[in-house]
Amino acid sequence: MLAFCSYDGKVIIWKEGNQSDWFQAYVFTDHKSSVDFIAWAPHQLGLCLACGLSDGNISVYTARSDGGRDTTKINQAHPVGVTSVSWAPSMAPDSLVGSGLKVGIWWL
Repeated sequence: MLAFCSYDGKVIIWKEGNQSDWFQAYVFTDHKSSVDFIAWAPHQLGLCLACGLSDGNISVYTARSDGGRDTTKINQAHPVGVTSVSWAPSMAPDSLVGSGLKVGIWWL
């Protein structure tokens, strides 16, 4: 799977199909500002993607076994926008680090 983010607020998940063909598996359109950075979680957490937005928010999408998804939002994580996100499993299994003039750490 590959994930792409864009200035129009979309996050697109691509999945490899038969014979190395790729298709759009899912498109997240619920962001109201530019998605500037994305990071897959370590495989121990399952299928989970963190998104850093230019409005300062962070969204974390987690796939459920029934095909649905859970969304965790960290509002105003960085007031000037999120410039990066990264998972920090050495701190705690589900900890997330983000930056935007300062570094923030969140435990989900």
